[in-house]
Order: sequence, then structure tokens, then C-alpha cells
Amino acid sequence: MTDTSSMANADFRSGLARARLRFPDIDLARCKLIGWGAGYQFEKFYRQLGLQLAYTVCEWEIDSGRLAEGELKCGIPVHHARRLLEENPDEVLVVVFSGKWFDCMRQIGGYGRFRSIRAMDEQVEGKSLAQVLQRHFVGQPATPPPATDAATIGLMVQGPVLAHITPMVLAASRKKFPFATQILSTWDDTPPALLAACAPHVDQIVTSPVPAQPGDYNAVMQRDSARAGFAALQARGIDYAFKCRTDQSIIGAIDLAHWLALVRQPVHGADSGSRQRIVFCSQMSWRFVLFHLTDQLQFGRVADLLEFWQTRDDSILGGISVPLSAPASHLTLCTPEARIMRCYLRRTGVPYDLTTASYWQVLADRFALAPDDEAIVLNWKAIALFDVPVQADVRAAGMASPVNLMWPWRAADQFALAADRPAFMQIAAAVDRLGLLVSDYASASPFNLPAAPDAPHAPG
Repeated sequence: MTDTSSMANADFRSGLARARLRFPDIDLARCKLIGWGAGYQFEKFYRQLGLQLAYTVCEWEIDSGRLAEGELKCGIPVHHARRLLEENPDEVLVVVFSGKWFDCMRQIGGYGRFRSIRAMDEQVEGKSLAQVLQRHFVGQPATPPPATDAATIGLMVQGPVLAHITPMVLAASRKKFPFATQILSTWDDTPPALLAACAPHVDQIVTSPVPAQPGDYNAVMQRDSARAGFAALQARGIDYAFKCRTDQSIIGAIDLAHWLALVRQPVHGADSGSRQRIVFCSQMSWRFVLFHLTDQLQFGRVADLLEFWQTRDDSILGGISVPLSAPASHLTLCTPEARIMRCYLRRTGVPYDLTTASYWQVLADRFALAPDDEAIVLNWKAIALFDVPVQADVRAAGMASPVNLMWPWRAADQFALAADRPAFMQIAAAVDRLGLLVSDYASASPFNLPAAPDAPHAPG
């Protein structure tokens, strides 16, 4: 089993061997490589990467008639995904060529218990996976609150126990947060051997009944395990806590004094809301998908986090689909993150509407974004075989145009928003006037905006 000591000496360089970070027991010499995807990423990168795929699968290319079953593309056959039904999952590694890799992995799971991994990840210079891991994974522990601050800190790790990942995640978290009370919140049906592997690294393991309905993207399961974990921390008298997942590591340079200062900023708006702010990770929080702040990493007062996860809205039970011709604002109806957020706002009496301006105002008034260099969340499922460098471009320039609906926030944007809210509200109004559709999200179509004000330096 992978542990933090072995990770310290791991070879993180690009290549097929990186699959062992996800699957330590995989026999790469005997493993059949099959691709998933035959679109843009495949066409652009397959030949560059030097992988030897037996074939790749692409439902859309075959179903649409663009390619015949078995027709060659980039020199290898393309088949329908049902071809996977003929394979032995124990002998295959599926290599995903798609920006929507998470959804692809869910689809792959529908064909069997296949191991799957991303083919490549595009990163600007200095931010490759290899560099991030080497700098941060076994780096310095987080800085605890100063002695003058009596706040107690917890770490609530929720989700299923993954045999090759979760014990390593918990061990790394214990090393990074030696002063924190660590709770693992998982499920009653977890095999005892897996719980035993986790037990040395946590202060308490909490298990909950598996819900009859897991919810869209397992939202009900996430809600129930989050509530159970925060309730356990509250029972232990813990004041503030991080929430993270059993498949992720926090590898940034965390300074708790800074995070507590973010949480304790004044909250504006309805008095019935939380008395302190909840911090969200800017990574995977989207500016233009309304109220989509990722819960992959949260930090806040335990009482406020427990309230955030009290949603009883049945809309998180099942998937909600909207037509491609619908306004882009309707995307907020689709993502569990946005639906849970809107449930929280309604429950705490915070007014809002489905406009970009309303979303940005709620963010500025009630929440906070974690510093980008202090909140690097490594999703072990997101590991890619290869780092593909790209030139630093407009994506590093905040609100400069062109952008698209999947544009993430940066922590500095919140300080700019506070410094010149009218200018940002003008940008929000410009977005709302564009008449963007769900199809613009699906195709990642770029659109132009005026640049936002320069962000002042974040307070130290």
C-alpha cells in the first residue's frame, strides 16, 4: 500500500509509470492500454505522448457516423465503448483523452471495474504535477494558529475509503496538520480491513448508513457523511475545521492565521445567515456558472459548516437536465454544488436571483476564496500520465478576455471585487446581457469581456 514515506521517494516525472501513483499494484508490462476519446485531445496529443494503445473508444464518433466501427484515427482503431464489455478489467488500463475526464470515468465504470487514468494535463510552466508534488506533498506542516488564538482546529475527511488512496491521504494529512483533530466520516458497509488501515491516522472514524438513493453525483451521500463528520467534531468541542475528501490531499502551504482571518471577515447581508464566512477553494469554483463554489475544500466555523450541509432539498437526489438551448443561468440547476449552495442561501434567508451580479454579490458578502498558493487540492483521481506544458496566456490574467463559462476564480479576484465592486458589477451585467446558452458551456465557447480592475495585493 502506498504511504507517505514511499511518496517521498517516488518518481513523479511524466510517463506511464505514473499510473503506479494511482494503482500501486498494477503490472504495466502486462497491462493492455485502451484509450477513451477520439476528439481534440486525442488528435492533438496521442502521437506526442508515445503511448501504445490497442485501440480507443468513442461513442459519439461511432454513433454519429463520423467514423465506422474499427476505422483508424491517428493510426489506431476507434471502437464503440461497448467493446469494453469484451475486455477483462483486471488486465486493462483505460487512458482518458478528454477535458471532461471525471464524467468519462463515471461512464467507464458503467462497463466494468476498469482502472482509468487521464492521459495528460496541460499546465503552465512551474505548475506541473511533478513539480507540485515535489514541492508540497512532503513539505512543511501547516502553520498552526498563534498561541494568542484559542481556536481549535479539525480536519473532516469524508467519502468512501479507497484502498490505495485513503490511508495515504489520512497519513499525509496527519503529518501536515499535527495539531488538528482528524475525523474520517465514511459508510457502514466499509470493509473492516480498510477501516483498520485508516485508524492509526485519525482521532475518530464515524460511519453512517448508506442512503437508499445516493443522489446526483452522490450528493446525498456527501451531505450525510459531511453532517456526521462535522457533528463529531462539534461533539469534541472543535471550533474551526477543514472539509476535504478521501481521494484528495491538501498540499498547499497552509497558514492558519491567514485562514482564520478570512473566516472572520465581516459578513454582510441578511442577519439570519452564518455569523462567519465559509472559505471555498478557488480551484474548480466557476465564475460564470451561478453559485458554483466547489466544496472539494472548505474551511470555516464547525457550526456554520454543519448548517451549510443541513440541506433537505430533494433536488439533489436526481440529475436535472436542461436543453442546450436554455439560458446559461440554468446551469445552476444542474450542478449539485450550486443546488446545495442555493438551498443554504434560502434556508438562511439570503436573497438572490439567477444573475451573475447576484452570485458575485453573495460571494463578496458572505464567503471567501482560499489563497491559490495555500489551497492546492490534489485529486488523486485527476492524476494524469503526462504533463503537457502550455505557454502562460490570458488564463493567467484573471478577467481578461476571451473567457468561457468554465473559467475558475482566483483568490485575488475577491480582493479586487471588494476594492472596486461597481466595476465588477458592470462586468457581471455585461455577462448577463450576452444571452449565453447552455450550449456555450457544453462547447466551451469563448466570449469577450472587458478586463477587470487590477487586483490589489491580498492582505497578509
